[in-house]
Amino acid sequence: MAKLFVFSDEVGVKDSYGYTRNQVVVYIEAILYAIDSLNTENLIPGVTFGVSIVNGSQILFSNDTDKSKVFDNISMIVRESKNSNSSLFLGMIDGLKEHFLPNVLEFVKQHHLPLLGFPYSINEYSTRPSYNLYAQMYNTFQMKLNSTITVLEQFGWDYIQIVAPYSVKQFSKQFNICVANSYIFMNDYIQIEDECNRIVEKLMTTSAARVVVLMLSTREVKCILNTAKTKKENYFQWVTYVIKMQNTANEYQNITEKLIQIEKFDTMDTSDFEKFHLDKLTPENNKRNPYFAEVWQRLYSCDLTNETTYGKMCSSEIYKTNLSKLIGVNGEAALLINAFKVYGMALHNLWRNKCKPGEIFCNELRNIDGESFFKDFVLKVDFKTKHTPIAFYRNEATVEFEIKELQNVGDHRELKQIASWRMNRLDKYGNELNLVESTCAANCTKGSKQIRSSHKCNCLCAKCNPNEYLIDKYTCQKCDDGKIPNDDFNNCI
Repeated sequence: MAKLFVFSDEVGVKDSYGYTRNQVVVYIEAILYAIDSLNTENLIPGVTFGVSIVNGSQILFSNDTDKSKVFDNISMIVRESKNSNSSLFLGMIDGLKEHFLPNVLEFVKQHHLPLLGFPYSINEYSTRPSYNLYAQMYNTFQMKLNSTITVLEQFGWDYIQIVAPYSVKQFSKQFNICVANSYIFMNDYIQIEDECNRIVEKLMTTSAARVVVLMLSTREVKCILNTAKTKKENYFQWVTYVIKMQNTANEYQNITEKLIQIEKFDTMDTSDFEKFHLDKLTPENNKRNPYFAEVWQRLYSCDLTNETTYGKMCSSEIYKTNLSKLIGVNGEAALLINAFKVYGMALHNLWRNKCKPGEIFCNELRNIDGESFFKDFVLKVDFKTKHTPIAFYRNEATVEFEIKELQNVGDHRELKQIASWRMNRLDKYGNELNLVESTCAANCTKGSKQIRSSHKCNCLCAKCNPNEYLIDKYTCQKCDDGKIPNDDFNNCI
């Protein structure tokens, strides 16, 4: 496997293309942690995973001759992969803001290598590269929003209001759902109780849009729900969106309003990496990372040698703060670790599928082409880390939700799971839910679909053609030749 990133040669400096030295150390350690974890799991007995780390600045700032040399080591591994007893190259991991490094796409296309997109700083609006063996380890904003909107639709809600700390009006035209109003929650210069009162008063002016999505903190949500109770109790259906790692279990015990919480699995959790790897490192036990010692000295303001840059020798008495707190670990490190795990699990599944018991790298495994490995194994990985399910949907890491409802449990209120969202599908649990109705218009007559007029929220009805039936309330579908719609217009006969 290979990972590319760009950094400046100056300590602590980040240019327009890449990383500070702190980030370089974190990401190298994330890579080493990922490789160590794969080897500890013994995914294929007798096989050791490794990585080739390339400094992409050698590509950006070198002449054409030197640029080609950057990939020499990887090219040699790729060429020899078919030979018995040689290393097997799985693929590359790369990503740089919204663009890929020059020459990277050219290289992977030339050798038909899988490429996993890993951003050093997620740009959720970036476009994918034009390459059919590419998948990304993160979710675009569009996919997360589409998934949330589809969940609302499948609960029967197509007329909603939104309260957020920023404007979301620009997204309302992209979905089969009407955002009647979107209000910005302002708490910078206003007492929070006054702002909650203002918001609830605004929401009640569009009383038909009874579902309200609150993209706010738990404190702000509680404030709005308590305010709503004093105005018109249990009138609105409130929907919140949180990261699953956030502990809200005890926050709503005294809330009586109708509340559904959409919990997204946290793909950015680095707690295990920090606790079991980064915070156990010292200059004495970490010689693999060539930049570790210099960053350690700068972070702890001490000297590891007789030089007097900082004026005091490093010692255990100085190391009062954990390294992870000083160096700064962002969530993208978790995505990088997961990218290596994806390749490891894909190879494990390929080995189990192609090789006989006792074989290490059988000929069928060695001879698989990059496209088959990518489409049949990389894209089909499905496993769970400590906190996060890992799988792909349409070449992008899946968006996965647990959906919970605030219910009476004995003498208290508790969030209970009622549904889940995975691989673009909603699975409901238990009995039918007692949900409010929040739709932009009364149901159309049989054989008619709902349409919208110039993105307005007043839905209109349009009759389907005589040979069409309804696949949902928005879409007419032509029957096969020789068939006509049934009396309910939900199928053909």
